[in-house]
Amino acid sequence: PATGEQLGEPWTGHTNPLMAVAYSPDGARVVSGGADGSLLIWDPATGEQLGEPWTGHTSPVAALAYSPDGARVVSGSTDGTLLIWDPATGEQVGEPWVGHTNSVLALAYSPDGTRVVSAARDGTLRTWDPVTGEQVGEPWEGHTNSVLALAYSPDGTGVVSVGADGTLRRWDPAAREQVFCAASGPDGSWAAWRSDQTLTSVHGEVWRWLRVTTYDEMGRTLSVDPYEWHYPTAGGPPPAGVGLASQRPGP
Repeated sequence: PATGEQLGEPWTGHTNPLMAVAYSPDGARVVSGGADGSLLIWDPATGEQLGEPWTGHTSPVAALAYSPDGARVVSGSTDGTLLIWDPATGEQVGEPWVGHTNSVLALAYSPDGTRVVSAARDGTLRTWDPVTGEQVGEPWEGHTNSVLALAYSPDGTGVVSVGADGTLRRWDPAAREQVFCAASGPDGSWAAWRSDQTLTSVHGEVWRWLRVTTYDEMGRTLSVDPYEWHYPTAGGPPPAGVGLASQRPGP
């Protein structure tokens, strides 16, 4: 991150495009999920694949999350299921978690490791008990289109999601109820909690511009920081090292 330069050679192993990746909490391992339906585990220091592929999904793996203690990995697939794995052995633990009616697109563990929240193309979020694999309560409903990303607050008292419906929504995970809904723009696709409990949403036109919006815990807008990408040619990303990002005025 200090230089932005690639370290070593590419890691190769998947037979189709990669769709998800997650670092272990201690930074000693990386797990990747591919369109070939498999998961691979890597040594980030050497870039070497460790062991055999983890197989179980019947469709592409679109989301991954490590448990806070690093003892489990949860994966979500476009087949609508979630699987939980022992990263030490690469073996599936228990049966698939079934509930979503369409592709699972995002996952997050609660900070204390007692819950997993998933988001899917069916427009819902669901809570799971990672020990039993059972869904906890009813689906969280509010989004009117695919839910693309989600994140737990650092203290575990909030979950934020962004959807293809152009909204950012904050939820109370204990009550499984929506706290507020804010417009994140037509292309909202990413959200995160900051350590000070504020929310950040990012949306924009691919390769053209993006807008970073920060909200407080009640959905009030704190700041809007627009950026635009200046490229020597239109229609796509520039050659390596050519693009320049700069803040632009206005909302």
